Amino acid sequence: MAEGYWQFFCGEEFFRHDHPVHPTQMTRWRQRIGDKGVEKLLQIAIEAGKTTRTITETIFEKVRETLQALCRHLEVLQLHQEASWAFWNARGVSQDRLFYRICKK
Repeated sequence: MAEGYWQFFCGEEFFRHDHPVHPTQMTRWRQRIGDKGVEKLLQIAIEAGKTTRTITETIFEKVRETLQALCRHLEVLQLHQEASWAFWNARGVSQDRLFYRICKK
């Protein structure tokens, strides 16, 4: 369970050693509400932040820049992975064998 300071900040009255909910419950809940539900909750949270002025345009710009950099990084990683698969496939090494070699290290 999370540290005591975090629990206190979130309103717990005493330290808990167990989880307040089963870890899979949040996953199932997100699956039930779907992508549109998550987007709606995000929009509500953003609107609340704008209304209370806890979210500023500067924060949005920093998040936007970070997400763009992450997307570029993921694209490079995907291209590298595809090139790597092509390299090993051309040499007759299967993906299963390659995974075995990587995991063995």
